[in-house]
Amino acid sequence: MIDEVIKKKGIYEHINKEIRQAVLVGHKVLDNYTHKMDSETLILYTTTVLDPRVKIEFLKAHLQEGAEGVINNL
Repeated sequence: MIDEVIKKKGIYEHINKEIRQAVLVGHKVLDNYTHKMDSETLILYTTTVLDPRVKIEFLKAHLQEGAEGVINNL
């Protein structure tokens, strides 16, 4: 959905420029956070999994191929 907003696709093609810009900034912040998770410790992964709103789906989506190994180490 984030990419659809940024690229003005589908139902998001008429989204306000300022909203698109805010989504783009938020996407960059999220990318920075996930890159830190990739390069730092399992503590960040563990806290993500413990959050009931996120759980393991977040890890699967962002780690893709490496997700199973990380999840098994938790």
